[in-house]
Amino acid sequence: MEGDTVLDSFPNSLTPLQKYLCLIDVGYFINTSGAALFKPERNVDVIISLDYGLGNAFKQLEMTYKYCKIQKIPFPKVEISEEEAKNPKECYVFEDAEDPRAPIVIHFPLVNDTFKEFKAPGVKRSLSEMEEGKVNLENNCSPYYLIRLIYSPENFDKLVNLSKYNILNNRDLLFQALQNAVERKISCTTWNLPSHSGAGYA
Repeated sequence: MEGDTVLDSFPNSLTPLQKYLCLIDVGYFINTSGAALFKPERNVDVIISLDYGLGNAFKQLEMTYKYCKIQKIPFPKVEISEEEAKNPKECYVFEDAEDPRAPIVIHFPLVNDTFKEFKAPGVKRSLSEMEEGKVNLENNCSPYYLIRLIYSPENFDKLVNLSKYNILNNRDLLFQALQNAVERKISCTTWNLPSHSGAGYA
């Protein structure tokens, strides 16, 4: 929406005592684009969250939850055990069964779990294909580390294939979450409760 994207053409109106207007990258607060979806008029039912950071795969989502809690924005509770934080699965679904206004969040961390042995869901790799399943996600040793801005064609393909595989391998969870959102909307309509009318993607 224009009001959200067009800055005031006269910075002095925003900070009258300052000559310049200083802006800060959203990554210094919560490194996700999800906040734009939380306005009531967006009516978001489902958020697909792709966290491709190489550190804590849930940090940004947990920070988003805390932010929403402080701002009184409906959002499902994000609780992860220490074990899961160390060894995350390919997909998580967070929802608030008690508050139909809260979006269902489908969270995909960047992990290389079953992709090491399967090139497609249910299709095992042959011995000659095992190398393609080796994706190095070990922080600063990784070819995808923050300061490495250029990927080799091989590493680029591995990252794309891994991401595609993780989503396809968990499509049942994805479809179930979408179905739950539809059923919840029907239930809200039946009981005349506040509901949402769209799907959002972060």
